[in-house]
Amino acid sequence: MKKLMVLAFVVASVGHVYAAGVEPGEWEFSVKTDLQDMPPSQHPLKLKKCLSDKDAANLLHYLPLAPGATPETCTVKEQKQNGTKLHYVVQCTGMPNVTTSGDASVAAGNLIGHAVTNLESATYKKQLTQQYTGKRIGKCR
Repeated sequence: MKKLMVLAFVVASVGHVYAAGVEPGEWEFSVKTDLQDMPPSQHPLKLKKCLSDKDAANLLHYLPLAPGATPETCTVKEQKQNGTKLHYVVQCTGMPNVTTSGDASVAAGNLIGHAVTNLESATYKKQLTQQYTGKRIGKCR
């Protein structure tokens, strides 16, 4: 289950890059996710993803989203950019309700960030933390 959560976060972890000035293209991402009350993850998950202009224009397609959360169930509540520094807050409704707050440093060919996600349902409250990096490795194939 933890690997499923990590995969969902990886797929969702890079949407802010285009808005922050990073080029569309083939990207390689590395994400380390830790879930509250679980042993720390030993290895980051690595993923390659093609970011098109259209995909990169919709932040919710790549921001860290919790399992079960989708771009259709989430809203960007806050997005602030100062040079290469980006701060964002995303809220998602459903079971569980999700609030993610993240900060990233972005440039044309790379990004590095940290996000904290709070999961809350009627029966539990958990927190996920992520450290993620990405680098553009070329044009999409």
